[in-house]
Amino acid sequence: MKMTKNITVLCCAWLYGWALVGCASDQTEFVEAPSSAGADSVLTEANGKDKTVPEEELYVYVCGEVANPGVYRLSGGARVYEALQMAGGLTDIADDTTLNQARLLEDGEKIRVPAQGEAEMPGHSQTDQGVAETAPQEQEGSGRVNINTADAVQLATLTGIGPSRAEAIIAWREANGGFTEPEDLKKVDGIADKTFDKLKDEITVR
Repeated sequence: MKMTKNITVLCCAWLYGWALVGCASDQTEFVEAPSSAGADSVLTEANGKDKTVPEEELYVYVCGEVANPGVYRLSGGARVYEALQMAGGLTDIADDTTLNQARLLEDGEKIRVPAQGEAEMPGHSQTDQGVAETAPQEQEGSGRVNINTADAVQLATLTGIGPSRAEAIIAWREANGGFTEPEDLKKVDGIADKTFDKLKDEITVR
């Protein structure tokens, strides 16, 4: 009887030990690494937070009767009046009636503000962007400005040439008998290599 009781105790102890092993294996399976799907979703969320979309930008060239002619960078959706503000505003003799200041800007465009009365001069017409030239004799054929015969208004339409530089060009050609080749333009005060490179395709000498 005593032996039977001892055998029963041993059997219970043996079964209890196997039960503990089974629980341990169950716990090991429960704490296994997260699935790849879960990891991907976290990575996607992290990338979504870090991802930045660059704001659209555009560049426009503002010249003519503005305080500071030049190329300006604006955000996408900007309008003409914003470009004029960045250029320092209009001068006292600017004619703002030829401009639609509410118009949306386009990347790479040129906005030229004419002087008062300039739009009525022969060879010019009004556009939304300012004053456009219609191909006078100096621009016949090639569409280039003849720097030996162009007046100050026509010269001021060249890239990087404002009213003051236009007058300097006229003064130089009168003092030196005109230009013999386009590169002579670099002899005029205020016109360096960089300026000439920007406008060399817009001029001719005849």
